[in-house]
Parts: sequence; C-alpha cells; structure tokens
Amino acid sequence: ETIAAALAADTGSTPRGVRRAPIQLITQSDAPGCLVELGSLSNPDQAGQLASAEYQDKVARGLANGLQQLAGEE
Repeated sequence: ETIAAALAADTGSTPRGVRRAPIQLITQSDAPGCLVELGSLSNPDQAGQLASAEYQDKVARGLANGLQQLAGEE
C-alpha cells in the first residue's frame, strides 16, 4: 500500500489496489519483494505514457519515495 500510494502521488495515477498472490519470484526469494505493474503495452495510451522519459522519471521517483517510506517504518 505504501509503494502504491507513493506511485499515485508522484505520477498522478489512480491506484487500482494491492493484490497478494503466491508469485514464485517473490515466494522463492530470501529477500522481501513486490511486483509493480505500471501499465500495459497492449494499451496504446499506456504504452505511450510508459515510453515517455518524463513519466519514467515520475515512476522512478514514486518507487524511490515508497521504498524510503517503508525503510523509515521498520
């Protein structure tokens, strides 16, 4: 929820919720992790947005802010 909220704040996107699933990439790792879906390349609007350097910077900032908030909570 923390990462989703930070991404929404920095990108202006609407959070679509956080879901939990037994994804092998995460369950088989000794380190904590999460999978973040940023959009769909099959959607032309989202593909254009994902290709934008400006949007990529916003996403990177949102992920960094969310991770920093999580690190501060522990």
